[in-house]
Amino acid sequence: MNALPRVVSAQAVAGFGKCGLGIALPVISSCGAEVCPLPTAVLSANTSFPRVSLTDISSKFSEWLESWGDIGFEADALCSGFLSSPDQAEPLLEMRRLLNPKLVLVDPAMADHGRLYRTCTDAHVAAQRRLIEGCDVTTPNLTELCLLTDRDYRPDLSPDDIALAAEALGAPTVAVTGIERGEELRVGLYDGDYRELRFKRLDFSMHGTGDLFASVLIGGLVTGHSPKRSLISAAEFTAFVMEQSRLLPDFPRRGLCFEPYLHMLSGGVFSSI
Repeated sequence: MNALPRVVSAQAVAGFGKCGLGIALPVISSCGAEVCPLPTAVLSANTSFPRVSLTDISSKFSEWLESWGDIGFEADALCSGFLSSPDQAEPLLEMRRLLNPKLVLVDPAMADHGRLYRTCTDAHVAAQRRLIEGCDVTTPNLTELCLLTDRDYRPDLSPDDIALAAEALGAPTVAVTGIERGEELRVGLYDGDYRELRFKRLDFSMHGTGDLFASVLIGGLVTGHSPKRSLISAAEFTAFVMEQSRLLPDFPRRGLCFEPYLHMLSGGVFSSI
């Protein structure tokens, strides 16, 4: 058996409310990859709740790097998400330089529905811009794309405008989520050309969707699937889990209940068979 691809996932971990490492660890593992967590923060619950205890552990980053260096740690991929502090960008860039992974994915998790998360500031936008420079794949939602490229947010941004903004980010592959067009929800894929993949638009939302999408996407990529196939897998699995989660009690607070369906990611991409 070949060695499993190894993914470093630099994200927050929350005690309640699906997000970050609570999604990345089981999902990427189910795709057939080894996940090495690098917590950016420890939260009592995700930031959608009114009262949250947040512990920034940026001060430990250098110790992690030194420890991994001592043991000759190597990784095939590095993905990053929510930053509790914009100061975390620099040690993540240093980790990228030291590990030199074949694949770097940046999910600039900092905003949605036209505004920044309440724990994020303009400094987070600048930090995520620095992380996107030189990455291979980035997965902004439409709000984050506009913030990163200094554009006014509009939910009806045209395909041409989205393509120009995605190109301006400079990453070889850009997956733009949260594009609403009538009864359809679309995911924009920019890889030199731009096209939009169409999916059924659901009439509700829940937290954790961006983290789930990015986790399934990198799970597909590191197990040898193409960007387009991995993106379709990520979008379809996220939509499927949302529909299933709506049937469960307390879903607005619990978020995505993906656990019963992880077996559908065996092989790296979503299969409902």
